[in-house]
Amino acid sequence: MYINEHDRSSPGRTEYISIVTNNFCSRIHIGEIAMAEQDGRQLTILLKDGCEYSCYARLADIRKILEHNGMYKVMESMYISLDAVEKIEDGEVVFTSGVALTIGRNNFIRLRQAYKKYLRTFPPYSPFMGMENDIVAEFPGIGYGKEDGMYC
Repeated sequence: MYINEHDRSSPGRTEYISIVTNNFCSRIHIGEIAMAEQDGRQLTILLKDGCEYSCYARLADIRKILEHNGMYKVMESMYISLDAVEKIEDGEVVFTSGVALTIGRNNFIRLRQAYKKYLRTFPPYSPFMGMENDIVAEFPGIGYGKEDGMYC
């Protein structure tokens, strides 16, 4: 596996990993990864479109780049892009591609909590959620009750 990182400060930054096996070679954009999982020596990468790649590599080699691109660490051997998740229910994660993945109970509970927090960053929830203290410090005297209409 090879990681290609262009200068992070450049506006057109692209980041890729390459998958090379005896029968297959491909370059994958980091933004297209829905899930990366280590199972023994095998690294499985699921893309947002449902394509799946496997190769002999280590998750540790791409861990930093996955974390840098906002992927959630479900467990030591698995990362998931919350952008690629359609729904989470009954111990199962369903990706936008339709691929379903069953996760153990404790990891599922943590993932569900992280996904709820992620979903609260989108409407109809207020963009001010979690920022009340910052705004109150900047503009003392402004309240944040429902009568102010500032949050749901």
